[in-house]
Amino acid sequence: MKKNLLLILLLSSITAFTQTTAKQPKKHISDLGVSLGSSLDNLGGFSSGVDIRFIPVSTQKISWTVTPGFTYFNKRNGGFVVLKSGVMFPVTDRLYVSGETGIGIFTEGGESFILSPGIGTNSKNLNFSLRYERFSSDTSQLAFRLSISL
Repeated sequence: MKKNLLLILLLSSITAFTQTTAKQPKKHISDLGVSLGSSLDNLGGFSSGVDIRFIPVSTQKISWTVTPGFTYFNKRNGGFVVLKSGVMFPVTDRLYVSGETGIGIFTEGGESFILSPGIGTNSKNLNFSLRYERFSSDTSQLAFRLSISL
């Protein structure tokens, strides 16, 4: 009897899962991006970076993100290895706002807390965003990010 109940529960769970996933459009789960920006406090000069954004959980109302990457500041002659986590909220079908927090590890040594709000637009394979990043080490930047879905 217990085996039959377990089998029925398992089959109904699989059926419910396939019905809910069939209705949702397929979304990408990661994208590879490049960033170009400028320091707002003149401590870093121009900046450039690369990152990969993973989107492990995504619904119609919110997407959770994990973003490792590297940001280079030319006036510092160095940069940050960055690991951020955050959320993306859709405003319309193509427009979203995002917020991430994380840590940056200096190539010269030391760490910095990062706060990064942004706004962006996406299409089927491309994503374009503008973000502000504030590092607790008294550096901030405004950066444009262009990415392609993987």
